[in-house]
Amino acid sequence: MNRKRPAPFSRAVFIVAAASVGACSSSKAAAPSSSGGSTADGSIPADVALPGDAPSPLDSAKSFDSGAPKPSSDAAAGSAQDGAAARNPSPICGDLPITGDLTSSALPAPPAAGADVSFRTDWSGLPRGGGFNRTQIMNACRMQPDGAQTAHAMPAVRVEVRPGDDPLALGADSERAEVLIMQDASGPIYESATSGTQYYATSYYFPATWDGTFLRGDSNSWSFVMQFHGTGSGLPGGLSAGRHTASGPQIYQLQGVGQTYDLSSGGISLGQWTDFIFAYTWAATATGHITVFRRDEGQAKFTQVLDVADVATMPSASETYYWKQGLYRGGDVAGRIDVFWFGPTARAASFAAVEMAAFGTSDGT
Repeated sequence: MNRKRPAPFSRAVFIVAAASVGACSSSKAAAPSSSGGSTADGSIPADVALPGDAPSPLDSAKSFDSGAPKPSSDAAAGSAQDGAAARNPSPICGDLPITGDLTSSALPAPPAAGADVSFRTDWSGLPRGGGFNRTQIMNACRMQPDGAQTAHAMPAVRVEVRPGDDPLALGADSERAEVLIMQDASGPIYESATSGTQYYATSYYFPATWDGTFLRGDSNSWSFVMQFHGTGSGLPGGLSAGRHTASGPQIYQLQGVGQTYDLSSGGISLGQWTDFIFAYTWAATATGHITVFRRDEGQAKFTQVLDVADVATMPSASETYYWKQGLYRGGDVAGRIDVFWFGPTARAASFAAVEMAAFGTSDGT
């Protein structure tokens, strides 16, 4: 896998599949300094200190039928029961004062995960960050493996965000608990126009009490559970999970460059695990491609829920982009505490490789 080092920066997962698979490559920047924050050459992304994460509110939203899952096997049902016993959707963390930028120092990379797999989290072996390069959390309670498992008996991580959780000390009335920047033994992984087509996979579990909001007409209401973020100001997009009206349903939507995509099956299945595979063909011109696949707990095969061709998947070819995961929300939450789980996250050169890495299955579509 060829990796190129980009020029210095001026400022410091769904499965989405593409129509055609490009070369497996990724852009690398110099490793972040051990002190946290920004390095002199901008290797640490700008969002550790800037309020530029805030997305524009969506103009519209629709609900979709998520479909009835197929019966699960006895083994999967047993794993789900074991995982349910470990899950606690009630708040367990305490409020904390804001003391400055709490972005962590560089964390250990996960072990190699096999051919064609460039990244796979290891929440059992690396409970502080799972293998991501950095965390942006108030304390370890906000993001911790708690013994819960996915529907495929994989270790999951619990996320809790409370009002006032501003680990970057932005003062922008936004709150978060996130991990960021995939990495391997040779350093952080950034996407660029040379990345070709890459596949990303992850799982989400939102309890019955989940009440994420992305309210139309409220510029300080959003709930992102995954972001592609630029090392400068660019925002290629992200996955949101919330209701868009006061009494509306909980839905997923995918933001792209300058537009928002509804999924053909976008309803959040509360109280169930949902697997996503995202495939992106990276391009700063209208030659990119995004495909998203979804599989709810109890289903064997993935279903394609989005396919968008001939689009720009990055806003600029002059910067690079990285994965963030956890919860990033606007501060208009009326005192709400949010809790959910996500499972293993993987990046690979093919659908088959990323499915096996994240879920341990080879069922395809």
